[in-house]
Amino acid sequence: MQQIMPVDTVNHQFNQAHQQPYFQSLVLPNHAFVKSFFTPKTGAPPIDLAGAVGRLADGSRYTNKRGATSFDTYAATLAANPQQPIILNCLGAATLLVSYLRKCGWSSEDVFVVLAGEKSKTEYHAWALVRAGAGFFYWINPRAPRPARWYGRDLIARFSIHAAFNDQKLCFTSDEKQGLLAPKPQTGPRFILFGKTQPGLQSALHKVIQQPAFFETKAVDQALLSEAETQLLNRHEMLCHENDQLVPGPRLTVISASQERRFHQLTDPFMETYSQLVAESKPNLRACFEDGLACGKQFRWEAVCHAVMAGMLVDLGVANHLTQRGYLAANMESTEVWAFALNLADQAFGVQSVNHKQRRLAQLWHQNVPRSLRVTAQQVDQLTALAADKSAALTPKDRLYLSHLGLVARDHGILHTTVPFFSAADMSKLLPQLTAVAEALVTRALLPALNSAGKDPDWCALPHNPSLRHAGIRLLLEQGMARLIEQAVLPPFPATDQVAPTWGRWLWEEPLTTAGLIDAMASPQPLKTEVVP
Repeated sequence: MQQIMPVDTVNHQFNQAHQQPYFQSLVLPNHAFVKSFFTPKTGAPPIDLAGAVGRLADGSRYTNKRGATSFDTYAATLAANPQQPIILNCLGAATLLVSYLRKCGWSSEDVFVVLAGEKSKTEYHAWALVRAGAGFFYWINPRAPRPARWYGRDLIARFSIHAAFNDQKLCFTSDEKQGLLAPKPQTGPRFILFGKTQPGLQSALHKVIQQPAFFETKAVDQALLSEAETQLLNRHEMLCHENDQLVPGPRLTVISASQERRFHQLTDPFMETYSQLVAESKPNLRACFEDGLACGKQFRWEAVCHAVMAGMLVDLGVANHLTQRGYLAANMESTEVWAFALNLADQAFGVQSVNHKQRRLAQLWHQNVPRSLRVTAQQVDQLTALAADKSAALTPKDRLYLSHLGLVARDHGILHTTVPFFSAADMSKLLPQLTAVAEALVTRALLPALNSAGKDPDWCALPHNPSLRHAGIRLLLEQGMARLIEQAVLPPFPATDQVAPTWGRWLWEEPLTTAGLIDAMASPQPLKTEVVP
């Protein structure tokens, strides 16, 4: 690929790239060169855009040389001559900057390498594009790197854009490129609510976290809330009065954008160990499922890998071990909310469960698949009985309702469950492996990451604030999940329009003779993720 060439040649190569997205492989957030280039000798790397662009300008020298150079070559050059600037052409500079911003947590929807040319010319050039919100973008020219603010419509008017890409996305068609530069719908922050929701609580919280300055000032404009809403939030300790201001209460944990980016930066070095441990465990867990479990004869691994790896291991298994070690509360009697200004890892997920004694029904939720598990404990009991014994009967009302949810179906006149069922005997075989891997993940990756974050001024309250610690753990799990999917340890979560009714759902019985999967976790699982429009 060349840095500057006639448009007809560009179009030919881009048509080939659209079939085989070579360009995405040029953006490598986790390459060692990215970290070494942007890490000053005297301290932590800058995480803001201006600081990153400044470091790019100070540490490199621009050249018009054509072609793409690998990060491995740049790394060898830097190691041989650490005091000398790296020679970068426009493609090298743009891919390096975008790789770093992605590593620091910028979303794959917001930062791109763009190959474009001014409409009055027949050549193209590589730029970095960073979404600034409300239809604005920062358009960064590697020849003289600085963030120049542009409207998307002005970029479309002036430039012919051939492609835009990062490590996750490739925009090539006209519709994709137009959509990229169109004003993005404001999705706003998100919150995760634990425990039982109350009428009016979620709508009142929407009003609070939609206030533009809330995440930075941690103060609420009382005029935007009715007296009844204020009282409701006070009663549930979401808000409280302090120095004549309405501020977050003890059950509302607020994470600002800068705080979340800082956490992502501090903990990212531990994610390689995390990913490696999960990758090493996958063959054994798959073999256990396929060769040793009864349900492994009925369901393919591809149909259950998210439930086993993301649900049983990464979420429930890790949470159980953290609870046993005292890092999470064993019982959560009241509603708690975490409010996040951002969603840096692009992989918000979790587990809901409904229990009846030793019998469980669980499901994964994901930001693409915001499900709600609306079944009763008695229905879980009936489902588990049916899964264990095909002759077990459901009441007509429950059969109709569970059929509507896709949890049961008829095959040749015989009613059966449609989701994997792990019997107590199955769980007795699977649990030792899940427990051992979860312990390794906690000991070798998650706790070191939390300890690193707790030494930073932005997160110094983490060691003695259980709610903040719990929010940090959730961020770590999301960050880890993004790494697992990026490295193909796990397949991507399904898109909203592609999810099957049975995806991410499973039944199991806790064994009576050993500690169970959620043995120490009597507290409710997260009900849902609310994304504020």
